[in-house]
Amino acid sequence: MSIFKYSALNISGKRIQGYLKANNEEELFGLLRSRNYYVVDYKLKRVKTVKIKLKELYIFSRQMGYMMSAGFNVCESLDMLYSKLNGSIRKKIIIIKNSIENGKNLYESICECGDDFPIFYREMMKVSEETGRLEEVFKEVGDYYENLYIIKEKIKNILIYPSVILITTIFLIILLTIDIIPKFSDTLNGLGAKLPSITQSIMNTSLFLKNNSIVLIFMLFISIFVIRKICNIDNVKKAIDKLKLKMPIFGKIYKKILEKNFISTLAILIKSGVGITRAMEVSAEVVHNSYAKEAILSSSIDIKNGMAMAESLKKLNIFSKFIIDMISMAEECGRFDEILKNTAGIYENEISDAVKRGVSLIEPVIIVLLAIFVGGVIISILLPIINIMNSIR
Repeated sequence: MSIFKYSALNISGKRIQGYLKANNEEELFGLLRSRNYYVVDYKLKRVKTVKIKLKELYIFSRQMGYMMSAGFNVCESLDMLYSKLNGSIRKKIIIIKNSIENGKNLYESICECGDDFPIFYREMMKVSEETGRLEEVFKEVGDYYENLYIIKEKIKNILIYPSVILITTIFLIILLTIDIIPKFSDTLNGLGAKLPSITQSIMNTSLFLKNNSIVLIFMLFISIFVIRKICNIDNVKKAIDKLKLKMPIFGKIYKKILEKNFISTLAILIKSGVGITRAMEVSAEVVHNSYAKEAILSSSIDIKNGMAMAESLKKLNIFSKFIIDMISMAEECGRFDEILKNTAGIYENEISDAVKRGVSLIEPVIIVLLAIFVGGVIISILLPIINIMNSIR
């Protein structure tokens, strides 16, 4: 099935443009005639898969919830949001609205956008229509993606300073290696100075990098391309994802984010009436870690066979004792959504604090490495100059 961009006239002679999904041109004309539209022009639309940003998701969901609370139906709400929102979500609104007008429900219409909407989002829309809690679910989903967006922005803001230091360090290294050191090399050679071994080594390295810079840059890009291809192999990707959980310093931060995404998703799905095994399957998708995803899916099979959730997750050696204890407590008292939601709230603060601590450890390491490199270069340049001055005396 293809997506066509069409231009048509309605009964009043008003020109209308939009997108419509159809198998071929004849089906497109038939669908438009059923709406009393007369085709003026059309063309096949190539639609790239573009993931919708977290900010767009939470604004769209929140606004849909507010407008439906005010008494607007789904199509009216989509029409109003189409005129207000920008970005990739705007194109998806048209696809969803056209699909609903063709007789499909909201869940089916969102699925028409493929993987542009996350699986958690699609599952929540399915639940909302089955339970009749559409406006409430829209607000819950809006809150969920807003929290994810806030955490992501906090981490970005915390990482700005060390990123600037790192970029500055790389720039200085390139400047010293490609431009400054060769100039000193020519000067020292002109004076006939005998270069110490450390100075000669740095000079030789600098000249090699300068003379072969194009080849080295080309090899760097080829290496990146090959490494990315290798990392996309399932077994390699799984091994890398497993390694992420065991990294020093940032492995703990990564693990906390993974745990927070898992339990907050699980809490919302269970509160909305989704069965535990299905909630586990959907929650496995949001951790964005192939190793953890496979482990959680195997745990859902154990739960389906009668094992307690806390016990099945404990076997995985992925989640912390605190998470296992909270899930065990939730199972005992039957208040899954409330306990897991509170646990996710605790983790939000812990993630911000953990990132700050991790960055505070990395910053001095970067500064020390910069000082060692720049200091080494300066010493290697000063040594032959000092030797020349001593020889003059």
